Amino acid sequence: MQFSLFDDENLCRIGWHNALKAFDLPAALENLHSWQKTLDAPPQIEQKIKAVQRLQKEIYAESDNVLANLSVLRKGYAQIEYLSALKKEFKYLREGLNRALTQNIEPGFYEFLIPDLHPAEIFMELGKFDRVVETTEEFFRHFGEHAYLRQIQAYALFKLGQNARANTVATFALFNDPFKCTERFLLPGDFSNKFKYLKYKTGSEKTAWLRLPLALWLDSKTYISSQETQYEQLLLNKTEKNRGQAKYDTEAGQLQFIRLLYLAETERLRLSRGQETETLKQLRAEMKELNRELFEAYLGLLRSFRNF
Repeated sequence: MQFSLFDDENLCRIGWHNALKAFDLPAALENLHSWQKTLDAPPQIEQKIKAVQRLQKEIYAESDNVLANLSVLRKGYAQIEYLSALKKEFKYLREGLNRALTQNIEPGFYEFLIPDLHPAEIFMELGKFDRVVETTEEFFRHFGEHAYLRQIQAYALFKLGQNARANTVATFALFNDPFKCTERFLLPGDFSNKFKYLKYKTGSEKTAWLRLPLALWLDSKTYISSQETQYEQLLLNKTEKNRGQAKYDTEAGQLQFIRLLYLAETERLRLSRGQETETLKQLRAEMKELNRELFEAYLGLLRSFRNF
């Protein structure tokens, strides 16, 4: 027997998915109960009903904790046992949780919702790219730099069509702390492709992150600006703080090298061809001391520049 595309079973299924995407749990239950009465109700429908009922109870049991409850669920729904009955609907549940969170986040809120979930991530998935930029900027203003949020901001700027700014911000995030960045928010094209190549070549994601900033710079694919003085100051503070550790720890030494390179580039870009200030000399001397091989690669590329 064939059924119309718009038979009761299909209407209930579509209604159930739409209700979940809107995080309208009463409507989701209503559609599930109606679907249960049709000829083609799925075998797990009773478990789905119980999962939604428990979800509703746990989120709204205490009105003062709705935002926190939604945040915990949004971050860990895939690992919650009672929600396994909704596994086929996880993409709808995720969208619904994102929408519910945005309805409960106060205007101007910019802090982390829970330690590993920031509103910018929610706004990003919903395509609210202006909100991503706003909330990350407010976070930086109040709490200081954060490489992962800076990377998210760069991706939002890319989505808004602000490519030059996106490339500059993404470059800084990588040189600041590549280990805090994620593959998901690498800018499409050069950044993403180079990371995939390095991961394949080295067989190590961690090594790929460590090598990515310098590899991109050597390919002339980074965007270091001499105008972003706040970025310079932050990296200057980091290099001063980490100078001792960088001499005795290989990984710390490579992180120190790329940050020094960023600082050297901002200094070089302010100079006329052939000029070399004491600051630039000191930065290059420290780079050479840390890793002569990488320093020679750095100089090799500079020699091809007109203003070297």
